[in-house]
Amino acid sequence: MVAVDHRIVPPSLRGKYLARDAFVQNAGSFVTFLIAAACLAGEPRGLQFAILFAFSAVMGAISLSFLKRIPDAEIPEEIRSSKPGVPWLAMVRHPPFKKLLLMLIGYSVAYGGMTAFTVAFLKVEAGMAEGKILVLTSISFLGGLSSLWFLGSRLDRLGSKPVLTFSFAMWMAVLVGCAHFQGVSGP
Repeated sequence: MVAVDHRIVPPSLRGKYLARDAFVQNAGSFVTFLIAAACLAGEPRGLQFAILFAFSAVMGAISLSFLKRIPDAEIPEEIRSSKPGVPWLAMVRHPPFKKLLLMLIGYSVAYGGMTAFTVAFLKVEAGMAEGKILVLTSISFLGGLSSLWFLGSRLDRLGSKPVLTFSFAMWMAVLVGCAHFQGVSGP
Protein backbone atom coordinates (compact mmCIF):
# COMPACT_ATOMS: atom_id res chain seq x y z
CA MET A 1 0.00 0.00 0.00
CA VAL A 2 1.21 3.48 -0.81
CA ALA A 3 1.03 6.32 1.71
CA VAL A 4 -1.05 9.12 0.20
CA ASP A 5 -0.65 12.76 1.20
CA HIS A 6 -4.06 14.34 1.91
CA ARG A 7 -2.86 17.59 0.26
CA ILE A 8 -2.38 15.82 -3.08
CA VAL A 9 -5.21 13.25 -2.95
CA PRO A 10 -8.25 14.27 -0.87
CA PRO A 11 -9.45 11.63 1.63
CA SER A 12 -12.74 11.23 -0.26
CA LEU A 13 -10.83 10.02 -3.35
CA ARG A 14 -8.13 7.97 -1.65
CA GLY A 15 -9.71 4.53 -2.23
CA LYS A 16 -10.37 5.33 -5.88
CA TYR A 17 -6.80 6.60 -6.26
CA LEU A 18 -5.26 3.52 -4.60
CA ALA A 19 -7.45 1.18 -6.69
CA ARG A 20 -6.30 2.89 -9.90
CA ASP A 21 -2.70 2.83 -8.71
CA ALA A 22 -2.96 -0.90 -7.98
CA PHE A 23 -4.63 -1.47 -11.36
CA VAL A 24 -1.79 0.22 -13.23
CA GLN A 25 0.85 -1.66 -11.22
CA ASN A 26 -0.79 -5.07 -11.71
CA ALA A 27 -1.65 -4.51 -15.39
CA GLY A 28 1.85 -3.21 -16.09
CA SER A 29 3.45 -6.16 -14.31
CA PHE A 30 1.18 -8.63 -16.14
CA VAL A 31 2.15 -7.21 -19.55
CA THR A 32 5.84 -6.90 -18.63
CA PHE A 33 6.07 -10.53 -17.53
CA LEU A 34 4.36 -11.64 -20.75
CA ILE A 35 6.93 -9.66 -22.78
CA ALA A 36 9.74 -11.26 -20.75
CA ALA A 37 8.20 -14.71 -21.25
CA ALA A 38 8.03 -14.16 -25.01
CA CYS A 39 11.65 -13.01 -25.03
CA LEU A 40 12.78 -16.11 -23.10
CA ALA A 41 10.68 -18.64 -25.01
CA GLY A 42 12.40 -21.83 -26.07
CA GLU A 43 16.05 -22.22 -25.11
CA PRO A 44 17.10 -18.72 -24.00
CA ARG A 45 20.66 -17.53 -24.54
CA GLY A 46 22.65 -14.81 -22.84
CA LEU A 47 21.67 -12.23 -25.48
CA GLN A 48 17.99 -12.67 -24.65
CA PHE A 49 18.69 -11.98 -20.96
CA ALA A 50 20.80 -8.95 -21.95
CA ILE A 51 17.92 -7.59 -24.05
CA LEU A 52 15.55 -7.97 -21.10
CA PHE A 53 18.03 -6.21 -18.83
CA ALA A 54 18.38 -3.32 -21.32
CA PHE A 55 14.57 -3.14 -21.67
CA SER A 56 14.30 -2.92 -17.88
CA ALA A 57 16.86 -0.09 -17.74
CA VAL A 58 15.05 1.90 -20.45
CA MET A 59 11.68 1.43 -18.75
CA GLY A 60 13.21 2.50 -15.43
CA ALA A 61 14.51 5.70 -17.03
CA ILE A 62 11.10 6.39 -18.56
CA SER A 63 9.40 5.84 -15.20
CA LEU A 64 11.72 8.44 -13.62
CA SER A 65 10.50 11.02 -16.13
CA PHE A 66 6.93 10.34 -14.96
CA LEU A 67 7.94 10.52 -11.29
CA LYS A 68 9.39 13.99 -11.88
CA ARG A 69 5.95 15.14 -13.11
CA ILE A 70 4.21 14.32 -9.82
CA PRO A 71 3.26 17.61 -8.17
CA ASP A 72 4.79 18.45 -4.82
CA ALA A 73 2.57 19.20 -1.87
CA GLU A 74 2.88 22.76 -0.71
CA ILE A 75 5.34 23.01 2.18
CA PRO A 76 4.50 25.59 4.88
CA GLU A 77 6.90 28.58 5.00
CA GLU A 78 8.06 27.87 8.58
CA ILE A 79 9.24 24.41 7.57
CA ARG A 80 10.82 25.62 4.33
CA SER A 81 12.82 28.34 6.05
CA SER A 82 14.00 26.24 9.02
CA LYS A 83 17.70 25.45 9.04
CA PRO A 84 18.08 22.29 11.17
CA GLY A 85 18.83 19.07 9.33
CA VAL A 86 16.60 16.05 9.18
CA PRO A 87 16.56 14.27 12.57
CA TRP A 88 17.11 10.78 11.13
CA LEU A 89 17.68 9.03 14.43
CA ALA A 90 14.59 10.60 16.01
CA MET A 91 12.60 9.68 12.92
CA VAL A 92 13.71 6.03 13.07
CA ARG A 93 12.87 5.89 16.78
CA HIS A 94 9.39 7.38 16.25
CA PRO A 95 7.10 4.39 17.06
CA PRO A 96 4.73 4.62 14.04
CA PHE A 97 7.63 5.06 11.61
CA LYS A 98 9.62 2.28 13.29
CA LYS A 99 6.61 -0.01 13.01
CA LEU A 100 6.19 0.82 9.31
CA LEU A 101 9.89 0.32 8.65
CA LEU A 102 9.92 -3.09 10.35
CA MET A 103 6.80 -4.14 8.45
CA LEU A 104 8.38 -3.13 5.12
CA ILE A 105 11.59 -4.99 5.91
CA GLY A 106 9.62 -8.10 6.89
CA TYR A 107 7.48 -7.88 3.77
CA SER A 108 10.53 -7.47 1.53
CA VAL A 109 12.27 -10.49 3.05
CA ALA A 110 9.12 -12.64 2.87
CA TYR A 111 8.21 -11.57 -0.68
CA GLY A 112 11.77 -12.05 -1.90
CA GLY A 113 11.93 -15.48 -0.29
CA MET A 114 8.55 -16.48 -1.70
CA THR A 115 9.57 -15.40 -5.21
CA ALA A 116 12.91 -17.22 -5.01
CA PHE A 117 11.21 -20.36 -3.68
CA THR A 118 8.56 -20.28 -6.41
CA VAL A 119 11.06 -19.89 -9.26
CA ALA A 120 13.40 -22.55 -7.86
CA PHE A 121 10.53 -24.96 -7.23
CA LEU A 122 9.03 -24.52 -10.70
CA LYS A 123 12.43 -24.86 -12.38
CA VAL A 124 13.80 -27.80 -10.41
CA GLU A 125 10.78 -29.78 -9.18
CA ALA A 126 8.31 -29.07 -11.99
CA GLY A 127 10.97 -28.85 -14.74
CA MET A 128 9.50 -25.68 -16.22
CA ALA A 129 11.47 -23.45 -18.62
CA GLU A 130 12.10 -19.77 -17.88
CA GLY A 131 9.46 -18.58 -20.34
CA LYS A 132 6.75 -20.74 -18.79
CA ILE A 133 7.69 -19.62 -15.28
CA LEU A 134 7.33 -16.00 -16.40
CA VAL A 135 3.91 -16.70 -17.96
CA LEU A 136 2.80 -18.30 -14.70
CA THR A 137 4.17 -15.32 -12.75
CA SER A 138 2.29 -12.91 -15.04
CA ILE A 139 -0.95 -14.73 -14.28
CA SER A 140 -0.42 -14.08 -10.57
CA PHE A 141 -0.95 -10.35 -11.25
CA LEU A 142 -4.43 -11.13 -12.54
CA GLY A 143 -5.33 -11.93 -8.91
CA GLY A 144 -4.46 -8.38 -7.96
CA LEU A 145 -6.48 -7.04 -10.87
CA SER A 146 -9.48 -9.19 -10.06
CA SER A 147 -9.75 -7.89 -6.49
CA LEU A 148 -9.78 -4.17 -7.33
CA TRP A 149 -13.53 -3.94 -7.93
CA PHE A 150 -14.06 -5.30 -4.45
CA LEU A 151 -11.34 -3.43 -2.54
CA GLY A 152 -11.48 0.08 -4.01
CA SER A 153 -14.76 1.15 -2.44
CA ARG A 154 -14.03 -0.62 0.86
CA LEU A 155 -10.66 1.01 1.46
CA ASP A 156 -12.32 4.35 2.17
CA ARG A 157 -14.83 2.85 4.60
CA LEU A 158 -12.70 0.24 6.36
CA GLY A 159 -9.18 1.61 6.02
CA SER A 160 -6.19 -0.36 4.86
CA LYS A 161 -5.55 -2.43 8.01
CA PRO A 162 -8.41 -4.94 7.52
CA VAL A 163 -7.47 -5.31 3.85
CA LEU A 164 -3.80 -5.85 4.70
CA THR A 165 -4.74 -8.31 7.47
CA PHE A 166 -6.94 -10.31 5.07
CA SER A 167 -4.19 -10.27 2.42
CA PHE A 168 -1.63 -11.41 4.98
CA ALA A 169 -3.90 -14.26 6.09
CA MET A 170 -4.38 -15.40 2.49
CA TRP A 171 -0.65 -15.21 1.86
CA MET A 172 0.00 -17.33 4.96
CA ALA A 173 -2.51 -19.87 3.66
CA VAL A 174 -0.55 -20.06 0.39
CA LEU A 175 2.74 -20.50 2.27
CA VAL A 176 1.29 -23.23 4.49
CA GLY A 177 -0.09 -24.93 1.37
CA CYS A 178 3.33 -24.72 -0.33
CA ALA A 179 5.07 -26.08 2.76
CA HIS A 180 2.56 -28.93 2.99
CA PHE A 181 2.91 -29.72 -0.72
CA GLN A 182 6.73 -29.69 -0.43
CA GLY A 183 6.51 -31.95 2.65
CA VAL A 184 4.28 -34.42 0.80
CA SER A 185 6.36 -34.54 -2.40
CA GLY A 186 9.79 -33.81 -0.84
CA PRO A 187 12.59 -36.25 -0.04
